[in-house]
Amino acid sequence: MVDQGSGSIVFTSSTASMVGFDTLVAYGASKGGVDQMVRQLAVEWGPRGVRVNAINPGYTTHDVRGTEARHADAALNETMRRMTPMERRGEPREFAGPAVFFLSDAAAFVTGVCLAVDGGYCAM
Repeated sequence: MVDQGSGSIVFTSSTASMVGFDTLVAYGASKGGVDQMVRQLAVEWGPRGVRVNAINPGYTTHDVRGTEARHADAALNETMRRMTPMERRGEPREFAGPAVFFLSDAAAFVTGVCLAVDGGYCAM
């Protein structure tokens, strides 16, 4: 993309890069690194015509491997529901639209953005 002078990259990060979650320090730190990489690459590759952005999904109906027990926790689910203005988990299909936007010409002047796609969780 850099060599051809155009392109768009969309990373998948997490709201764990934007707010703290109990017991997820390594995960949050790694996703914070993804967000910073998005900003760095946007600065470095923007002059060469490459846009770099990220979507940051919140709680979803699909559990990351190894988190099944955490997501099966009824108290956690109730807390998540109360702390999410849309009062539900996101469906994986709901992350496609924001990614397609970033990849499209509609986002021709958008780069370095990490977008929470989280039903409003990070707004609370």
